[in-house]
Amino acid sequence: MMPSLPAYHFPETDITLNDVRGQLLFFSQIFYLGPVENDPGEADELCTPYTPAPLGDDLERFQHLLAELKGNEAAFYQGQLSNLALDFMEHRDPKSVQDIINNLQPPADQAPSAPQSSKDREELWQARLLLKLAEILRREQRELTQGLALLEERQAELLQELKGDDIEDLFQALGVNPKPEFPVRVESLIKAWGRLLLAGDQHPWLLNCFCQGAAEPFFEVNENLSGQRPVRLLRLPLPNCNQDPENYPEKRRIWLDQLSDCRQKTAEILHDIALHGPGSTSLADLAQMAALWTKQYEQQIWPEPPVASSPQKSCATPHLEIYLLHQPISQLVAKLCAKKISPESTGPWTHGLLAVLSSRSSTCKG
Repeated sequence: MMPSLPAYHFPETDITLNDVRGQLLFFSQIFYLGPVENDPGEADELCTPYTPAPLGDDLERFQHLLAELKGNEAAFYQGQLSNLALDFMEHRDPKSVQDIINNLQPPADQAPSAPQSSKDREELWQARLLLKLAEILRREQRELTQGLALLEERQAELLQELKGDDIEDLFQALGVNPKPEFPVRVESLIKAWGRLLLAGDQHPWLLNCFCQGAAEPFFEVNENLSGQRPVRLLRLPLPNCNQDPENYPEKRRIWLDQLSDCRQKTAEILHDIALHGPGSTSLADLAQMAALWTKQYEQQIWPEPPVASSPQKSCATPHLEIYLLHQPISQLVAKLCAKKISPESTGPWTHGLLAVLSSRSSTCKG
């Protein structure tokens, strides 16, 4: 039986299937952490929320506070809440945020749900708050980006009507605006995400993130603990499956059927590496699997992506890069969060794996 390939996404806590269609051609399932429990009707079998520390009876209080914050955007951006979102880990002033924490924490006579110490409970409440505020900021960023994209599209149509096709390349060049990756510092988000993860009972061995900036803190702490940089195990091209979202489920089924043997062998190798570390033939075996994957990719079940009008420094094809970490995920998370964990908290794993969505040139090394 094929070992499953579930990945736990970080540090975003509000992803959807639309965000990870490409990654789900490799992973069997992607979990994302929920600062608070979601409506069960919102769950998706492929992109699934996991709430390590449900709020239970305190959920209504938490949601009420968030509703109040949303009605006071000026205070959020300019006042103490903005400072909390940006600096709560490294430069938190207890006096300036005490009212927020008091509003969030359950009454003293109410039993806490997961961590027992008041310090752990306070840190977990702060982590939830930061992650939910980051969700609000990301949502606003997406809405702004979508609005700008519609505006640029309309501008392009008007300019083309006025001047013809000669300015099309110029307009496209001017319209390339890189969007910010994170609404607050990624290190603070990862620490908040890590505190939430450690409050639960899951022991991931495979993580997923959207960019190198999110992966780097894990790479650094891995090097700090082991003295070694992570090793890149796989680099897999991802089809442009966002081009045909309506037919994604059926095309994914065809893709998985055609790559069944390759994915099974790859899953077995990666699972064994996470349990015991790499063997003498692990890298060679994974290179063979990557070659089979690439051969299937070249058959183009999905349509080709649009051709850019000018060459870009990064490759046009997104790739999923999978790195070997030399410590279990829970141990790396604990180090990032300055927490101590028991040996059994790492589960059976001796190593961790981290997948990064990349558009770097194939000559780049991990």
